[in-house]
Amino acid sequence: RSTDNGVTWAALPRGLNSGATNVGFTSVAANGDVWVAVAQNGYASRSTDNGETWTALTKGLNCGLETAIFNSISANGDTWVAVTSAGWASRSTDNGLTWVALPQGLNSGSTNTVFKSIANDGNSTWYTAGDDSVLYAAMSTDDGATWFRPEYTTYYNTDTYSIIYNTVTSEWLAAGTAYDGVGANILKAKGGTE
Repeated sequence: RSTDNGVTWAALPRGLNSGATNVGFTSVAANGDVWVAVAQNGYASRSTDNGETWTALTKGLNCGLETAIFNSISANGDTWVAVTSAGWASRSTDNGLTWVALPQGLNSGSTNTVFKSIANDGNSTWYTAGDDSVLYAAMSTDDGATWFRPEYTTYYNTDTYSIIYNTVTSEWLAAGTAYDGVGANILKAKGGTE
């Protein structure tokens, strides 16, 4: 953890008091001084003091699989969504304290989608994407309460690694690569519905 814009760093407790000391954390998100970090095997921890101290959250965040591999988490005010491999996902509306399961696959067209990234526009629209031999995406326009498959071109053998929302251009950007490692894909959507 750094408190001087990355100039110096101090070690945090191994495993962030998640219940495991040998776990790979994959993503962290923040809302003010509240942070939530998610990891492999369903582990997650929460901090309410800018990452200084951490407490364990319910293993699996009630997503439906206690040992889910969390790949990404995002926050929009008090609403948080965490996505996993095998299509599991959870949502919190109390600043990451308690979590409820979302439909497996988020109505993307595959219940086994390996969701790699999730992002929101700072309002109520969320996107996540992943793969199950083809690109699958899911979208929410009600702050993560319900999800649907947006209109998009089907890309085969694509692995999406990151999604961001550009507040200046109002565009979504997804980046990934082909399964065979040859070539890269950059996908762009304007307005959040395609």
